[in-house]
Parts: sequence; structure tokens; C-alpha cells
Amino acid sequence: MSFKGKAVIVTGSSAGIGQECAVLFGEQGAFVTVHGMSIDGINTTIKRLQEAGVPDSHYEYVQGPIEDENVQNELFEKTVKKFGRVDVLVNNAGATQKPGVEASSLENFDYVLNVNLRSVISLTRKAVEYLAKTHGNIVNIGSISAEVCFPAAEHYAASKAALNSYTRNSALQYASKNIRINLVSPGSIYTNIRLRHSNKAEVDALYESRHAGIPLKRTGTGREVANVVEFLASDKASYVTGSIYVVDGGALLMKPF
Repeated sequence: MSFKGKAVIVTGSSAGIGQECAVLFGEQGAFVTVHGMSIDGINTTIKRLQEAGVPDSHYEYVQGPIEDENVQNELFEKTVKKFGRVDVLVNNAGATQKPGVEASSLENFDYVLNVNLRSVISLTRKAVEYLAKTHGNIVNIGSISAEVCFPAAEHYAASKAALNSYTRNSALQYASKNIRINLVSPGSIYTNIRLRHSNKAEVDALYESRHAGIPLKRTGTGREVANVVEFLASDKASYVTGSIYVVDGGALLMKPF
């Protein structure tokens, strides 16, 4: 699939699934705006783009918290200034807990909701004027947590369930502008993000412990999620909107007992 000449914004693309999305779009000829909190992570993504043969003229970056409206505005301003258009918005940035805050607190709930839902709504509203001109589209990144329960994940799960609903409703709202909006819902996906807090052996053991509940008996990769994002963002999915694509190795098919 070629995205030559198209401009793609990927939030939370300094690591994990977002990084894989940014690199994949770059490999397919897109102009890519990278976003993240960590400048080191952003530089890692840029290095991967360069290694993939993406020229300097084909990427831009924005650093800062996605819930900050100034950062949101900068994403569109920099993208349009450098590339002249916006064709795809991938709302990938997410959070499970605010650092230094009790997980069950309302302060944490507000933070998680701001990052995982409110920022998506705000970015979608800002993107409409650009996407209407290019008949572009939005791909939101959700989670199977919206449909299944995990310990101590009530705030995250609630935000992702709300994101599922928002995706469907916004797809209906903006269809008249020829803007498609879909969501990818990953299951257990191996990313480098967990390595920030644990060593590789611990991370590998955690993922392996989940295999019994996954019909395909393995952990997915960020690139496998990015492949689905790429499809939904492409013209091959031109008649797809308001859909939720689950990428979980079949985990949601398993019986609870």
C-alpha cells in the first residue's frame, strides 16, 4: 500500500505501537509527524525512519503531553506548514496511570480520561477541517480492555470502552464530510514500553503467562497492529467506517471458564 504524497500524524509514536505505525507509514512513502513525551523516544523513531530510507523532508516531530491543547494545535500547524496537508490522524497516545498518583484515585481517573478520550475528541474536532479537504480518515487505538476485565484497570478500561463508542458515533457524525473513522483494538502486544520498568526476562515471562488465554498461543507485535492501522487508513478500506478491528490472537473468543 502506498501513501506517497499523504501526510500522517501519529500521536504517541515515540515507542511501542505508535512507533511501528510511524515507521510503517514512512516506509510506504508518507509524510509523517511523530509525537511523544520523550525526546529520546522521538529521536529513536526518527532514527528508524532514517534507516528505512525516509528523507528528512518527509518527517516532522512534536514533543509534549497530548492532553495539552497547545501541543494538539502544534501537531496540525507543523504538519500543514511542512507538508501542506493532513490525510490521516492516528490517535495512539494513551495512559494507564498518572505518575506519582494513587491508581484508584479520581485524580488518576481524570488524567487517564483526559489522555485516552478527551484528547482524541479534541484532536478529531481539530482534524476535521483538514481531513474534509483530503477525504482523509482517523484511526483510533483502543484496547480489548474495553470488553474484558483486568485487575486494577478500571479507569483505563472505562476510557477505552468510551473510545469505542465515540469512534462509532463520530464516524456517523463526520461521514457526510467523507471522513472515515475506525478503531483498532489490540490485545497482548509485545512492545518496548514495558522494558522501561522491568527487565527483559520479567517482561518475557509476563507475556508468556498470557499465552494460555490466547488461541494463537503467542504475543502479538507492534508491527502486526500497525499493519491493520495501515489497511484502515488506506484506500483499500474506502468503504469501512465506524468499525472496530480486534487484533488479539483470538483472546476475546476464549470462554471465561
